[in-house]
Amino acid sequence: MERTVLTMRRYPYLILTSFYISGIILIGTQVLLSATWQQALLFATGTFFVYLLSLKGATILVRAFSKSNQSALKLYKDWILMAGITTALVAVYGVLVNLLCKAELGPPKYYFYGIVFAGIVYVTTANQGLLIMQRLIHGKQASERVFTFVLELLRTTFWVLVFVILGTTYSQILTGMQISSGEMFMVFYTTVGGLALILTPIVKAVVDSLESIMELDKTK
Repeated sequence: MERTVLTMRRYPYLILTSFYISGIILIGTQVLLSATWQQALLFATGTFFVYLLSLKGATILVRAFSKSNQSALKLYKDWILMAGITTALVAVYGVLVNLLCKAELGPPKYYFYGIVFAGIVYVTTANQGLLIMQRLIHGKQASERVFTFVLELLRTTFWVLVFVILGTTYSQILTGMQISSGEMFMVFYTTVGGLALILTPIVKAVVDSLESIMELDKTK
């Protein structure tokens, strides 16, 4: 099993993800909780470090109970578990942000977008496992298995993004409330960032797996 979880190869994606998640809080607290710019910046900075510390804690916890010499897919299952733990901790922080900003629960929209936010944290965190999965693939059969798995992951992610966008639109229509300019910007930021940080690593994993299969065929 790959024991060095925070590798140099993952650092750029990890930092981009942390900034992206913090940006959602920066915009969301101002738009949905009417936080001041100073409060929003403070919450966003806290989010950056809470996410990194939560991921580090989840990594240590899962590593302590994981078995050595795992296959690529089993290692990715560990990443899915780490993503779940990290998401739970960050979600609790999101509720705490609400209570610190307002002495009462925020509007329903805050928690609707909070669900979307939690999904983004989960998927982007799990995707980091894709960046080290390719190095653990040995043999054509393993490459084909990983290729099939990642291809299904790509399809699932695509439909999830579609349903999130449609769900956001439907929730606005159902409540009969118009989307403010701030919410429009938040949806735009979230969507564009999600496409870049969620779809891109998965597409890259599909291409890498396919190239690995083709290279193995050439060596025969």
